[in-house]
Amino acid sequence: MPFFLPATCSQQQRDGRAGASSAGVAADWPELDRLKPFGDNRTPEEFLKDGQKLVEDGFQLAMETPPQVGLRRTLQATRAVLTTGAELLQKFQGIGRAPTTDELLAEVPSTLRRLFELLGATYIKLGQFVASSPTLFPAEYVTEFQKCLDNAEPVPFARIKKIIESDLKKDLSEVFSFVDEKPLATASIAQVHAAKLKTGEDVVIKVQKPGVDSLLTADLAFVAFTTKVLEFLNPEFKRLSLADITGDIRTTMLDELDFTKEAKNMAEFRAFLAASNNKAVMTPDVYPQASSKKVLTMERLYGRPLVDLEAIRAYSLESPEATLITVCVCTYVYIIYIYICM
Repeated sequence: MPFFLPATCSQQQRDGRAGASSAGVAADWPELDRLKPFGDNRTPEEFLKDGQKLVEDGFQLAMETPPQVGLRRTLQATRAVLTTGAELLQKFQGIGRAPTTDELLAEVPSTLRRLFELLGATYIKLGQFVASSPTLFPAEYVTEFQKCLDNAEPVPFARIKKIIESDLKKDLSEVFSFVDEKPLATASIAQVHAAKLKTGEDVVIKVQKPGVDSLLTADLAFVAFTTKVLEFLNPEFKRLSLADITGDIRTTMLDELDFTKEAKNMAEFRAFLAASNNKAVMTPDVYPQASSKKVLTMERLYGRPLVDLEAIRAYSLESPEATLITVCVCTYVYIIYIYICM
């Protein structure tokens, strides 16, 4: 039975052929019932149809991933697993006895966080999702993965400079009179440098890290395919919409690779705030002449971290708790607005 039909066929033709083919094979191969996972109520025809869809999805995801990237990520993942395992083994060798179950379980959050860090941008981003979702994950995991929020490895400035000049198609000195080589912040996908435009404005430059695009494409394809496999093996998982959720995460994270979309969203939100006469919230202005797909130059805003409660007390007439609530509400409004506009 061919798994892939010609691309010139209509969807109706493909469905018809697939159904007929699946039905024919299912009738000729009654042993299919024994191949299905325990408790699977699908008919042999449904089982074959789902299997064909899984192979087609896997082929499509594989086509979107360059072979050399997939191979490199496989080697990197193997090294990360071996490194994490060796570090854990070395830690327990020091106690002079076999670890108890409770001791092993206690090390799971930190070991998993360390593995995510070694696996790189995609998994650090997923770790940040864990850290930001205290209602979805146990407290010990949320606390541990908060280290992923600000512990990303910085990229040397020489490589950052090369990305800026390549993407803007200009020398750095033609756009900026000053760029601080030490990053203000570094995250999984990008890092930020303070700078000053030739026209005198204080700005920050958000620069996409090298190789992040191919890395995310390969990793997210693997995650998406894994959830599809899980749903194929156990159809009950479809009730959790795992594949749909990971598909949305994949789309969102890949969209983050295009800073022109982020600049557009910020401009639209600024217009929304102006139209609603909202002066309690602001978003930084974007400088299009110094921005591109991998470089985003924004107005520099000075402030204090939300965890600095003493600073909030000093600068706000409200209590720190009230200020944080206001910030959270405004953040959700921004997210909803962007979601509606997309």
